[in-house]
Amino acid sequence: MKNSGFTLKLAISSVSLLVMTYSSISVIMADLIKAFPHVDPTVVQSVLTISALAIVFGTLLTGLTAEIVGKRKLLLLGIALYTLGGIGPLFFSSFASLMVSRAVLGAGIGIMNPIATTLIGDFFQGGADRAQLVGFKSTAGGLGQTIFPIFMGILAVSGWRNVFWVYLFGLLILAVVYFYIPEPPKLQVNGAKAKVKDFYKINFPVIAICLFVFFAFVAHMAIFTNTAIFMVQSGLGDTSSATVAIAVLSAAHMFMSLIFKYSFQIFKRFVGPIGTVMLGAGLLIMANAQSMTAVSIAMICMGIGAGTYIPYAYDLITNLAPNTSRSFSISLMLICLNFGGFLSPFIMTFSASAFGNNTSGFKMLIAAVIFFVLTACTLLYAIRSPKGAAER
Repeated sequence: MKNSGFTLKLAISSVSLLVMTYSSISVIMADLIKAFPHVDPTVVQSVLTISALAIVFGTLLTGLTAEIVGKRKLLLLGIALYTLGGIGPLFFSSFASLMVSRAVLGAGIGIMNPIATTLIGDFFQGGADRAQLVGFKSTAGGLGQTIFPIFMGILAVSGWRNVFWVYLFGLLILAVVYFYIPEPPKLQVNGAKAKVKDFYKINFPVIAICLFVFFAFVAHMAIFTNTAIFMVQSGLGDTSSATVAIAVLSAAHMFMSLIFKYSFQIFKRFVGPIGTVMLGAGLLIMANAQSMTAVSIAMICMGIGAGTYIPYAYDLITNLAPNTSRSFSISLMLICLNFGGFLSPFIMTFSASAFGNNTSGFKMLIAAVIFFVLTACTLLYAIRSPKGAAER
């Protein structure tokens, strides 16, 4: 295997090109509802979120399993499952098979995402290197969210099913991991090999971060499950317009992730509340949008917010989790994150129905409120926590 510090950073970051692409099919959500008229629309939306639920179960395979089997081998398995699940709908036509394929894809993401995050701490000990790599990782995730919807939008012209060809990209990442990422050294405690119990120790910061990302992704996923439907219902555009809108969000997300190291240096522990308030503002604008200009502004705000608070959450848990249980802590955070994403359409539908307004716009208003509440919580943490606890 050939790798230098920078090459290894790029190789680890490349895995993140795939981890958020399960949400890219949001651009064909309106088409899927038409393709399966006998299925309840809320259930059709779960084609997107079933991947988030499967990510939870895939993530459960990491942690101790990664230490026993080897992180590199498990990472390769995760990418293989992602690719097979991604292209599955090309060969099966029923709604049930579509759900199964998306679940397999999600399981693959659930395996590879926590391992890729853990590798940051395994190979890079310096604070600056970690912050840079966390930024690279989120940038790659934003890049994947940008290019996948664009290619899907192009392929959707010849039929919604053709969008799933883009998941063959997983084969390229499989090759990158195979040739450029070695197996990291085994963890030790005080010079001795870590015991089983050491892999499962968590602290209060880990619990708090897990709760934060759960509610954040309940609100965050509302963007992807409602944007295309909202634009069609409001007469603002069609599937192609929704594709462009999501691409704008992803581009802003990618840019902010790329400069996360510098944002962190400037705003330090206040990066978190800045990210959540931007998402809340973007959702508020989107819910009241009456033109594509307003949609674009909303998407830029949400992209800035996502590209700020997501890498901050990863950075916090990488630094605040116990060293020996970093894999388990990250896995636990990702379980909460993706479980929140899976429950999002159901929570949003229930909440909107309770107010007698089940429109996509009102659901995004609810999501905005959630982010404003999270802003208050993260701001309180930033103010009250000792400087060294939230910064390097």
